[in-house]
Amino acid sequence: MSNTTNNKRSVIIISIALILFMLGGVISFVSGYLFAKHEISQAINSDSKATIASASDSSSTSESASDEETENDNAPYESIKIEAEMNKSVSLDWSKDIRKEYLITFEVNECDDTCELSLPAPEACSISYTYNNHRKGFGFLFDDDSENIPDTITGFKTFDVNFDGFTDLLFTGTEGLKEMSWLFVGSASYDDPYDDDEGTVFMVYPPLTDATQYLDKGFTVDDVCDYYSKGQTNGEFSSYQEGYKAIIGYYETLSAGTNRYDLININDDDIPELLMDTGEGGRNFSVCTFKNGYVHQFMDWRHSKSDFEYVPYINIIMENFGPEYHIYSMKDCKLNSGNIEDLSGYKSNPFKTTFTFSGGKPADDFIKENLN
Repeated sequence: MSNTTNNKRSVIIISIALILFMLGGVISFVSGYLFAKHEISQAINSDSKATIASASDSSSTSESASDEETENDNAPYESIKIEAEMNKSVSLDWSKDIRKEYLITFEVNECDDTCELSLPAPEACSISYTYNNHRKGFGFLFDDDSENIPDTITGFKTFDVNFDGFTDLLFTGTEGLKEMSWLFVGSASYDDPYDDDEGTVFMVYPPLTDATQYLDKGFTVDDVCDYYSKGQTNGEFSSYQEGYKAIIGYYETLSAGTNRYDLININDDDIPELLMDTGEGGRNFSVCTFKNGYVHQFMDWRHSKSDFEYVPYINIIMENFGPEYHIYSMKDCKLNSGNIEDLSGYKSNPFKTTFTFSGGKPADDFIKENLN
């Protein structure tokens, strides 16, 4: 009985031991599995954090580059102010692609005012000018619609290139890959030449010979100026003969052999006035006078042919429109308008002379007979 009992106890103890042993194995397996899973999870999390950090760094770099580009786009233009002197050239470094703008001021003596020329920043390609005191003194040299707007401007000069008493503007630069020059001729306003509120108007008219085809590569604005003016300066002439030769030389440079010239006496001095019939078909009719070393082109009509009448030394010019007459005179070397109530004495004056666009002689003959 005792042995049987002992045998049963042994079986129970062995069974319990086996169960405990198996349970320990299960616990060890589960613990190992959980540990391995934890390690894998940690590795994944580390990789994920590294990826997020990398993305964050990339985003920061991108944002920094974007901020830098925005800052460059909004960066202020370099603004350069220049006071240009008459007859002296100025070197410039203006370009459509350079963040730089120029404000150039210069005196326009014939209208007693200061003009400001604006070479704007690249986004605004219109090149304009305005006066300080003339309320209507504003205009464009090149605007956004111009076909020949410069790509660069390298030189600028104010000079009376055509010897008419008005300031002209000269530029050099490039258009595409070609060296270019531009000449803007100053004149009185054609809308109302008697309006004191209108400053000198600058325009490319009449069509000008392209000086660049006669100049060596790398020419300067002074080279272009000398091509037109032959190195002469209005205001430095010793006689009317010398001054009239200069302005005739300018027009012969533009259209040699097609112009006609004559002398008439308009005002009450001993210096004759120069009558010029220039341009194709004689459509550019002008009269010049001389005073104190300057040639002044005080009358410059660009329209169809008409007859003009004048009495020598009376200082009156009448433009004949059939039954009507337009009356002009010269005051301080400028064109002046006026009215005469009684024209009977003028019309019957035996010294009255009629001149038209068809009069005058070619340059060589005229100079030889009248100015040498």
